Amino acid sequence: MSRIRLAYETTLPSHLYPHLRRLFAVQRFYANRLIRQFWNREWIERLGNSNNIWKPIDEASERPPHVPSRVWRNICAEVGSVLKSAYERMVLTEKLLERPGLIDAPS
Repeated sequence: MSRIRLAYETTLPSHLYPHLRRLFAVQRFYANRLIRQFWNREWIERLGNSNNIWKPIDEASERPPHVPSRVWRNICAEVGSVLKSAYERMVLTEKLLERPGLIDAPS
């Protein structure tokens, strides 16, 4: 039986590094901005109950003209992922607070 290799390790040419650093900086800047914009209970619950996490953020925000659409979609997906994980933690915390007997009190 032969094995299929799905990924290969490769090193990018060093002349691409400045462009990648710029891309990552732009991505981080806009992701942080969107998280600040959508960090409220309404949006956390809305995205927590949604299967498509990037689309509501994309529709509610405006893509900067200098950011390509594929990069913007990736930024929206990252932000949606952060908010969805916050929703999961919020739900677990509320369930624990409803039943304090589930939490072991330190002795």
